Amino acid sequence: DTRLLTALDPSAGGTWLSIAVTVLWFLAVTNALNFIDNMDGLAAGVAAIASLCFLAAAVMSQQWFVAGVLALLTGACAGFLVFNRPPASIFMGDSGSLLLGFTLAFLTTRTTYTGESPTGEPLAGGWYAVFMPLIVLAVPLYDMLTVSLIRIRQHKSPMVGDMQHLSHRLVKRGLSRPAAVAVICGMTAATGIAGIALGSLQPWQAFLVGVQTALLLAVLAAFESASSPKANGGTHD
Repeated sequence: DTRLLTALDPSAGGTWLSIAVTVLWFLAVTNALNFIDNMDGLAAGVAAIASLCFLAAAVMSQQWFVAGVLALLTGACAGFLVFNRPPASIFMGDSGSLLLGFTLAFLTTRTTYTGESPTGEPLAGGWYAVFMPLIVLAVPLYDMLTVSLIRIRQHKSPMVGDMQHLSHRLVKRGLSRPAAVAVICGMTAATGIAGIALGSLQPWQAFLVGVQTALLLAVLAAFESASSPKANGGTHD
């Protein structure tokens, strides 16, 4: 079955909990990639980095179908970036970013993180390995969560586009658009690399990875809170 946390089904008295978590994950990841598609090269860059991290983890656990599809996705994003990097000559649009998000949500759901791989090989990771996709995608999920909270606080719908995303906020604090894209992609790589190793770590090491990711996002939030916008910039999502 393509569901998350199926191990909880006996405790939950049925499949309702794993289905609910899976639906929420699909909604979150699909919309996170759509939300972050607001500057040249940003969505494709983040998706390429995330899919490459997921690919490495899938290869390490010998999950070859998932690894093969992730390799195709990584190559597609890299090829698209040739024409989408600033200044872009082609654009992704909602149909592209939603497809990327849905595909990543599906592939991370199809991945086995604990127990045995589809080939029967025992996996080294403990139960905490299931948080690997959350660590890898922490930055785009942060962007979606923060911009939604900003819009709600302003009595707007979270789904109505504006220029208050993380990339726009970094530009308003003095970065150029390419620099803002580079910072977000770099942060995604930082959390993604930590996420690759999560499944093979000891519990205390996995805890440190979680703390490291939370600290990175907390420092970013503190920087945004302490700094003042200097200039308007960015493009509508």
